[in-house]
Amino acid sequence: MGQYWKLINIDKKELIHEVFDDIQRFLRYPSLRRVPVSQAALARTSVKSRGIFVKLPQELIDAIVQQISFNEDIICFALTSTYYWRLFQPLVRLAIIKSSTPWAGDRIVHIGEYAASVPPRCPDFVSIQSFNTVPHLRDDKEAALRNPLYALVDDDAPPAHCSDCPTLITLSDYVRPEDLMLYIRLLKSLMRAWAERGQDVLRNLTTMEYVLAESVSRTSARNYGVYDLGDIVVMFTRWSEDSSFPRHEAGRHSRWAGCRFDIIDEADFEDKEGWRNVSDDMVGVDGEESSDGNGCDAIRRHIL
Repeated sequence: MGQYWKLINIDKKELIHEVFDDIQRFLRYPSLRRVPVSQAALARTSVKSRGIFVKLPQELIDAIVQQISFNEDIICFALTSTYYWRLFQPLVRLAIIKSSTPWAGDRIVHIGEYAASVPPRCPDFVSIQSFNTVPHLRDDKEAALRNPLYALVDDDAPPAHCSDCPTLITLSDYVRPEDLMLYIRLLKSLMRAWAERGQDVLRNLTTMEYVLAESVSRTSARNYGVYDLGDIVVMFTRWSEDSSFPRHEAGRHSRWAGCRFDIIDEADFEDKEGWRNVSDDMVGVDGEESSDGNGCDAIRRHIL
């Protein structure tokens, strides 16, 4: 029996249509280089820079930065001088990353309309309290109690949006054109060249497990409808009492449902202590097909 499915961001109360959107864009951090700046270079830049603002004591600068809460404001502050751009390099990098990944670190579930329970990592939706924060749930409390996550986002709600460069779009609304062009040039200088980049890594931040992008290129994965890391998220976050699924019929409750994810460049995944590589568990081992010929056994073991 078929059923409707929704890929939902539980924390932001948003949904996306995986058929039309590249789910990876909502989770992938941009691959930005870390540019070390020595104290000597900072001192030389400070001497050469003009303006009273640059001469402020470091304690006052730190106090100002602590009051800045928006990513775009950090970037604008950094654009005021070469000194501040170098001084705030780590903060600018973090601001760009945060604004470019709208779903990174949020709980995600691929919920079916026949679900009659909620994943263990979503205990807050067992309670009637959810009605207080989502107005349309009050319209049909019986249905919402039976399937609170499926009812979390209304069918008519616009899908979540992810821009290729959100900070650029926002900054264009309130900075001068010449400052915007400066930001574009500086942003390009932070981007890693293709030769410097590693493969993408999907991380489950809740269970501290990860999947390497190279694993989805295996025949066993593609035979089973897995073409990228976004497909892994769709497949392994599903939750329903009925096993029907747009791509296959294996399983119904995934242990990753309701977990938090991101996708990063392997070059940024330096500290793997405490993490477990589950790439082989997801799509078969070393490119070999599993016993049923298409990798299904490995995926069933993980979901059920």
